[in-house]
Amino acid sequence: MNKTFDKKFLELGITEVPEASKASELEKNSEIDKIEKIYNLSIPFDYKNFLMEFDALNFENDAHFKPIEINPHVKSSGFQEIAFFYTLIGTDSILSIKKRYSNEISQRFIPIADMPGGNQLVLSADTGSKDYGMVYLYDHETENTYYLINKNFESFINSFEVDTSNIDDSGILSSTFD
Repeated sequence: MNKTFDKKFLELGITEVPEASKASELEKNSEIDKIEKIYNLSIPFDYKNFLMEFDALNFENDAHFKPIEINPHVKSSGFQEIAFFYTLIGTDSILSIKKRYSNEISQRFIPIADMPGGNQLVLSADTGSKDYGMVYLYDHETENTYYLINKNFESFINSFEVDTSNIDDSGILSSTFD
């Protein structure tokens, strides 16, 4: 894709999910075309490149991002996390999630990631919209509530940082269980 993403992914310890990345370039292009035709949308170039190059990713380190617009789901540190990115093909595909939320999420958005608590990260993919390419959080608890996360997908990825809040002085990740 580009060296900026490669460097950021290395810093964050993000790796491809081998079994999810087996789709051929032709299959990925076909799925992108299908999404765009069914919903009359145009997936922004930076996100399309991400899907073609990486599709499914794992976070080896805890990572979080700071949204542009504060929302009720931001931690006291000012950061938020995602659970995982959706894929082009498979159980958690963009198309299957878009269908699942068809009565909730505005048609101009495509879901790109699942967030803790069931909220969705969505990307504006309607070229006629003034916010084309922007990343939002869709709050599933309040109808039609969207919070701006970042101005575009590349800036969103570049806003990620390693979450060191759970790492103790020895450098070991610590967790508490209820």
